[in-house]
Amino acid sequence: MPLCVVAQNNTTDQQYIEVIGTAEMEVTPNEIFIEFYLSEYEKDRVLQTIEMQETALTKELQAAGLNLNEINVKDFESNYVRVEWGKRDYRQEKRYDFKVKTIQETAKVFEVFEKLEIRNSRITRIDHSDRKKNENDMRIEATKNAKSIANGMLEAIGQKTGKAIYVSESNRYLETVDARQLNRLAGVRYDMDQVSTLKGGEIIQYGKITIKSSVLARFEIL
Repeated sequence: MPLCVVAQNNTTDQQYIEVIGTAEMEVTPNEIFIEFYLSEYEKDRVLQTIEMQETALTKELQAAGLNLNEINVKDFESNYVRVEWGKRDYRQEKRYDFKVKTIQETAKVFEVFEKLEIRNSRITRIDHSDRKKNENDMRIEATKNAKSIANGMLEAIGQKTGKAIYVSESNRYLETVDARQLNRLAGVRYDMDQVSTLKGGEIIQYGKITIKSSVLARFEIL
């Protein structure tokens, strides 16, 4: 709801109108960030190294048609762990980020993780590649809307809008999809009581990112 205030500047005897213009848009996320870990472990008394697991993972992800160039190593460390009673040894662990574009690709990633028994994984963030541009577009649109509101209100009383004497973005925020929701959609870590999973090629619908801007503006009254 637009706010309108007609006031007079006592120092200059200048009357002005104060309004708030708003604008918002919805965009479908096209950046979904998945964090996962690979850790050395023993299977049938054979050490499953990071390199062995990476080889298997690469093969499965390529077969699923996913872009391996979007995988980045975030951390690589060795942990001091107990390997048998009274003895300790180092085990390596790697942490990765994997950026995908759609919920369908996300589902494919977690299907591969399930197949390879990679359990330490989660969706950490969702975004849009043009978010900064979209935020600026909404800021401009809100400013134009403020001017349009001022024009309409002053024309109704036979007056005109002059130049802007104050413009400020009073409120800007981005409402995004809760990463926990996407983790549910992928069937990861959370109970499936509120959403459905991707089964049998069924396409899951998920929320959009809402970008909003609110601009406070004051215009001279002519």
